[in-house]
Amino acid sequence: MTLQCIKIAAQQANPVLVGIFVILMGLVSQGCERKRSGESFLLECKIGADQGRTISGSWEVRPIPIAFRVTNSSSSNFTPSEMTEVLNAARTWNQFFEVSMGFPIFDIGPSGNPYTTTEPLVPDVCNGATMISGNNFVREMIIEKRTSGWTTAQEDVLAITDFCSPGGIMRFAQLRFNYQFFHNAGQRDPDLESLALHELGHVMGLNHSCQAGQAGEGFPSCGAFPSSHEYIQAVLFPGLNFINGVGQIRRALQDNDMGRANCAYKAES
Repeated sequence: MTLQCIKIAAQQANPVLVGIFVILMGLVSQGCERKRSGESFLLECKIGADQGRTISGSWEVRPIPIAFRVTNSSSSNFTPSEMTEVLNAARTWNQFFEVSMGFPIFDIGPSGNPYTTTEPLVPDVCNGATMISGNNFVREMIIEKRTSGWTTAQEDVLAITDFCSPGGIMRFAQLRFNYQFFHNAGQRDPDLESLALHELGHVMGLNHSCQAGQAGEGFPSCGAFPSSHEYIQAVLFPGLNFINGVGQIRRALQDNDMGRANCAYKAES
């Protein structure tokens, strides 16, 4: 199982990947929040020579339908504004994919009427679970607002994406945001759109741009690069800064994010 998404920690054990977004204090510069125009999108495959294992796979069936989990507890349901922030992140990925690949990567539902579901998350995404039957989706990629059940060891974990990609083919993904230790009054408040943009990159099959600690085969060490380096500026960099409790804004895809997405999807588009 791999930990990927913002606690800078990554343990590889294919075909399961778990995205963990954790907090990094003072390690990265404030990210760019401008939206990119179609003219500035990177349109070719571009991946660092040391990033050979930073792509887990790609979806052969697309667009990927995303749905917000609805429960009997109102505090565990996303508000309309929270849904909008997550959907804006999906639209950012879609805008890039439509320009570069000619198709959207996410199905976000009709305008003003996002998909919802009461289905629970599954405990093991690679134990027979699948979202696809033939050429059709039979289950949405479920996004959960989890307000309890996080351990004290996860108090710096902003979100987790679990996905399964046997043989480099994405078959299942699910995403949960940490609303137990974040987002509430008196707690650290991450920018949800920035966080969702990162996590949806994992849903697509992208791993972090670099990893904490020592470099591994195909995984460069984040600590080996200055803050201006493309791996550190990437949306898929495994950390977010907080300044006075307010989360860093990273709402624009960077070249390393787009270049690796092109490598994952352009060859078979």
